[in-house]
Amino acid sequence: MRYILADEEITEDLKTIAEQEQKALMGQYVQAVETLQGKGAEKLKAMVDQAKDVRVPQGRRDQAQTSLEDVVEILRTESLEIRQVLPGLIGCIKPLDQAGRCTKAGQPPNVARCSAECDWQVMFPAFEDHARLNVQHALEHLKQHADNPLMQEHFKATIRYWTTRFPQIRTYFLDHPYMHVSGEGL
Repeated sequence: MRYILADEEITEDLKTIAEQEQKALMGQYVQAVETLQGKGAEKLKAMVDQAKDVRVPQGRRDQAQTSLEDVVEILRTESLEIRQVLPGLIGCIKPLDQAGRCTKAGQPPNVARCSAECDWQVMFPAFEDHARLNVQHALEHLKQHADNPLMQEHFKATIRYWTTRFPQIRTYFLDHPYMHVSGEGL
């Protein structure tokens, strides 16, 4: 690996590829900014709106809307970097100079400690489907581990976590007998 990275040409190619990937990732988030969820979604929407306002049309040719590439470039010049927490589902927009629930100021986000309560987390709507699958999985295992109280508590906690975070998921499983365990529900 040292041999490969010692070659400056290869290193430059890797940097170029990384930049292109970061631009593509940012483009996905900018395109979906209206549908993103999470506490960081409003911050990102404000940043995108501000970036669109930065480029003022000068003449008739410039009267068209600001392109996606323009917005991404403006956001990159403002030092915005989006880090993937769960690829295609969850991202982090925490600037390096800010603190978050996962890390201190001056450090990159720790994706392993990412929390829904973080002010910098953004989620694609598809994450709700992911959560619904987790609840379905936990309900199936809850039945399989009926004789193991530790496993029961683990799967109940999983169900509580996801149904608290996405209350609308409960509607998919209202008829499931394990959603009403011990009379109070999960």
